[in-house]
Amino acid sequence: MGPIKKEDVMNANLVKILDPYSAAVLGFNVAILPDAKEQAITDNIRIFTNNVIYRLLEDYIEYAEIRKAEETAKGLSELILPAKLKMIPDFIFRNSDPAVFGVHIEIGTLYPKVTLITADGKKARRVHQIQDKGKTLEKAVKGSEVAISIRGIEIGRDINKDETLFVNVPESHVRQLMGKFLDELTVDQKQALREYIILQRSMQHPWWGM
Repeated sequence: MGPIKKEDVMNANLVKILDPYSAAVLGFNVAILPDAKEQAITDNIRIFTNNVIYRLLEDYIEYAEIRKAEETAKGLSELILPAKLKMIPDFIFRNSDPAVFGVHIEIGTLYPKVTLITADGKKARRVHQIQDKGKTLEKAVKGSEVAISIRGIEIGRDINKDETLFVNVPESHVRQLMGKFLDELTVDQKQALREYIILQRSMQHPWWGM
């Protein structure tokens, strides 16, 4: 009874050693104390709260099932990898149909066919192609300045010409990247992942990606 406390999170962290899928804190119609929220982020423990008991249980069961499914992923090549890029305002080649514009890859590695979002969470749709001097590229690494094309958006209406963009990595992929694949990421990919998690937690909830 009562609000979720730091001790509740610490107890869940002990359970994680034996059963990582049960390592969560569930609260029915209760508040979360600030020190509990901080401890949850430190220990990577997910907290679920809801005022409707069956929805609380559904949320937790769905989470546990997704976590178990994530363990079956075959390798890093199956996951969407993080990247952060900055649009170059002086290199807007086409505003739409498709939009073609220059970007600077600040951190991470950009691949075709990934979806982008802006720094305030707006979807910028999927990267169709990456090009450099007319040559189609399979990827663009940190420090590159390349042109990308995106169908279904209009620069000036859907996105501005100087947006900071992130690859939209699904939460299930983030958990795997932060877990068993973390050592396989480059230093700048890890930085891109950290910044992306901070962005998502600011827009959604403090334990997004756990």
